[in-house]
Amino acid sequence: MTQTTQALKFLFVGPFLMAFLALVNKMSFNGTWWCQWPISFLALCWFVSLYYVLRAVAIAGGIAALVSYLKRR
Repeated sequence: MTQTTQALKFLFVGPFLMAFLALVNKMSFNGTWWCQWPISFLALCWFVSLYYVLRAVAIAGGIAALVSYLKRR
């Protein structure tokens, strides 16, 4: 369960972190866009976190549907 809660937290924190990196890059711009690599890695991590959260939601929804089905039976 902690992996899912950490993934859910990162879904909200990740975009702010990416925006912060882009802002720092814009403020210290010297001709190179250095923040593309950390942002790319963070985006990959964000999609993995999204997968974990959606998987947990699908499992919870499936269990709820099963319980509802068994109650009606």
